[in-house]
Amino acid sequence: MQNDAKSFWKDLKQYNIISSNKPSGIPDYLKDVNRINNYFVSSVDDIVNPNVTVPREYENLRLDVGEFKFAPVVENDIIRVLNKIKSNSAGIDTINIKMIRYCCPVLIPFLTHLINFCLENGVVLDDWKIAKVVPLHKTNAPKEPKDLRPISILPVLSKVLEK
Repeated sequence: MQNDAKSFWKDLKQYNIISSNKPSGIPDYLKDVNRINNYFVSSVDDIVNPNVTVPREYENLRLDVGEFKFAPVVENDIIRVLNKIKSNSAGIDTINIKMIRYCCPVLIPFLTHLINFCLENGVVLDDWKIAKVVPLHKTNAPKEPKDLRPISILPVLSKVLEK
């Protein structure tokens, strides 16, 4: 079945039905990181500061949900999460999933302790909150910042804590 899929995609490329050519890099006039950042920041202003009014009948509504606590995780939970991470991108800490998996036999007790500490104390390490933002093309030939979209690459251990 996998060979069928491989040959199918190969045929599509061979007959120019799809292209295997990815857009080349970002043009020089779009390499001004401040310009791109300003565009990204201003484009989400409506999402961050929406003009939403709460209906009067809900203004003083309070739900009693009781106390919430996370259950401690065990080493197998961490291993399961590490095995499900597909992206090999590294966050600002430059640590990718391959490196974590390679060192897993030694690191796993420490990672488990660290994740449990974060869950028990309701803390997230500051460095785990910082994403590396990378602009990707929305079009084949980007000309303006609106032709780019941001993706956020978080540190791998931040993803582990999130899961």
